[in-house]
Amino acid sequence: MNNSLIFSAPHETTFANISPIIDLINDSFDLYYLCQCNYYIENEKMCEKIINNYELDVICLKNPFKFRNYYDPSFLHRLFIKIYVKTFLKKKLRSASSYIFCPGGLLEGTVAKLFNKNGKKTIMIEGGFPLDLLIFKKNKMYQNLFFKYFKNHPINKPLKYVNYLLVSGNYSKKIRVQKGFEENKILDFGVPRNIKLFSIKQNNAKKKFDIIFLTGSFYFHKDYKNYKKQKLYIAKLIKFVQENNLKLMLQIHPRDKEDYSFLTNSQNITVVKNNLFENIKNSKVCLSFYSTSIYESLVLNTLAYFIGEKISGEWPEDKLILKHDLLLEKINYSASQYDIELNNNKLLAFNHINNDTQRCLDLLIKKIFEL
Repeated sequence: MNNSLIFSAPHETTFANISPIIDLINDSFDLYYLCQCNYYIENEKMCEKIINNYELDVICLKNPFKFRNYYDPSFLHRLFIKIYVKTFLKKKLRSASSYIFCPGGLLEGTVAKLFNKNGKKTIMIEGGFPLDLLIFKKNKMYQNLFFKYFKNHPINKPLKYVNYLLVSGNYSKKIRVQKGFEENKILDFGVPRNIKLFSIKQNNAKKKFDIIFLTGSFYFHKDYKNYKKQKLYIAKLIKFVQENNLKLMLQIHPRDKEDYSFLTNSQNITVVKNNLFENIKNSKVCLSFYSTSIYESLVLNTLAYFIGEKISGEWPEDKLILKHDLLLEKINYSASQYDIELNNNKLLAFNHINNDTQRCLDLLIKKIFEL
């Protein structure tokens, strides 16, 4: 019997979906982590964090050709990864019974295909909200050919090499099914990184900040349009809080290349990169563009709103899109007004973050151990 598991999750957010699994089964398997730190630039490498905090073997993939386009790899990049995995990771892959990864990409697809062909289990965990499925993208020529002539190709069957895909809630499952994902493989009972949302105690003390703004990693994902919009909105928001003598916290995304220090020469403005959930709890209102943390904030009992435009017919929800001229009204809500709107909006959040998420880890472990 194979007695090892292989994991991969390239960033801190996605690794938070993996670490609770490792904590539970650390004594039952030999554990390996496939690290892709050589394929993108980050402030603090995940492999270094993992080595210091977990008992598992870390394998950092080599990158002799200096590939950097992590989200849209070139043909040579794809070819190299396929050869690398089949040549240098072959022994490790043979010894493992399952591959658990979050999210899906070039490496993950390559490893999952090998596992699937050898009758081994592959479990994918959703890394974040499936925003890419809501944004219209023009297909490349070869993709149109695959859509038309190769019905069994992974581009038409996204979960062809995956036994299960674990998603955060019902809405994510619905969107994926609409886009052709195999419904019977999608489990919508929540993802491990959201468990802590339901276990954090409510802070009854007075909120320290009027507003917390969560930046997104738009530049990292080559979404330059929203990157520029975000910078403009932050400048507008800073002017607003200064005019109204409010306290603002800017929570910088781990992969946001800006620190916004050039905009924040005020005692009423704090810039941070850590303690996301605690900072949300200590704020009256949470704002962001298209971050799933809007739903996380609502679960944490902080009013939260999107300030971006509507992307699809259903998302973001109309009730959660806030016009800037209503922001001061929300900040000055009475306790009863605040609670009424919070409780109504939490119902929307539970469509995205399963209200039963605390059970997701037990259910997932059963899937790992089942035949």
